[in-house]
Amino acid sequence: SEISASTESGTGGNIAVEASGGTVALSGNSRLAAEATKSGNAGGVRINTQQLSIEQGAQVAASSQKGSGTAGDVDITASTVTLNNGEITAETDAGGTGNPANITLRNLNSLNLSNNSSISASTQTGQAGSVNLNQRENPAASVTLNNSSISAQATGDGGNAGDVTINAETLFLNNGEITAETR
Repeated sequence: SEISASTESGTGGNIAVEASGGTVALSGNSRLAAEATKSGNAGGVRINTQQLSIEQGAQVAASSQKGSGTAGDVDITASTVTLNNGEITAETDAGGTGNPANITLRNLNSLNLSNNSSISASTQTGQAGSVNLNQRENPAASVTLNNSSISAQATGDGGNAGDVTINAETLFLNNGEITAETR
């Protein structure tokens, strides 16, 4: 299943999911995606829930591909976020220089990534967005990465990496990776 707000070369819409007292669960090939596929400007994705689960290849994404378009932010407010072979991505190709696509997770108590899961803000040759977990005055109780990664990276020549900021009381890495890099 897929919920998308997409465009080719125009301006895409935003996706907002409001389940403040409940659970949002995505599994299999499920996607929540705001995307532009041919230099357009993609909207963003906002989720407000108590628990968010992204599993078995499911994805939450904001992306602009093939050109200088921008993508909106991925903004998640949840107490518990679990990714098991799931992805949260915000990406641009050459765009994002003045307005990079960021990923922000707010009010987390726990974040658990396992089984090759990833949270990634990336670009090819533009400016990658940043990944921000919780506010400094409200750290998450625990962040766990098991064979998974959190990154803000530029993968092409001339691209600039974003920042990764994690505010947590406890951070566990088991074959986990946290990177902010230009390749």
